Amino acid sequence: IHYGLTSSDVVDTANALLINESINVISEKINELISSLKNKALNESETLIIGRTHGVYAEPTILGHIFGNWCLEVSRGLDRLSSSLEIISYGKISGAVGNHSLISEEIENKILEQLSLKPEPLASQIVSRDRYADLFSSFAIIAGTYERIATNIRHYQRSEVGEMYEAFKQGQKGSSAMPHKKNPILSENLTGLSRMVRSYVCLLYTSDAADE
Repeated sequence: IHYGLTSSDVVDTANALLINESINVISEKINELISSLKNKALNESETLIIGRTHGVYAEPTILGHIFGNWCLEVSRGLDRLSSSLEIISYGKISGAVGNHSLISEEIENKILEQLSLKPEPLASQIVSRDRYADLFSSFAIIAGTYERIATNIRHYQRSEVGEMYEAFKQGQKGSSAMPHKKNPILSENLTGLSRMVRSYVCLLYTSDAADE
């Protein structure tokens, strides 16, 4: 398998397949969220709620409008992810420095076509890393959207506001010391995880090897 190839020919091409599979799973989950938000927007299309700016009462608004705003932002995130899927769907079977010294372009094209991938044009030792940077940037924007929604839900669930609540199943305890509490734990977890996803973006697209 390794004859005529460099490690990145195998690993980068395999990563493209794994990323494709994972994006398909993630996209299904995002579509479920979009559907749920759309239904919420329609069902609450006449529900009045206090509109706030800077956390302070501003003007009355419609709860369905808020859900619709979230729905459209999540939809745009899915569109970006779909675009990133196209950009990341590249592999390489072109050898140590990408010049097809031992394996022809014809063989590379045949192999990648069977894998439903496109060949990296003018590859180096690796598949170009800006493709990964684009993907993680899309993830970071989606994570930012999730954090915005989760932060709003946490605000609405505050005791002195009490206008919207996270789901709380029967028998669930919000605090080991104060079981009467209903803490927005899922939203809190989302905000923390989203910050981690966003932090990965600043680590991308750096390399110690100039020829990579």
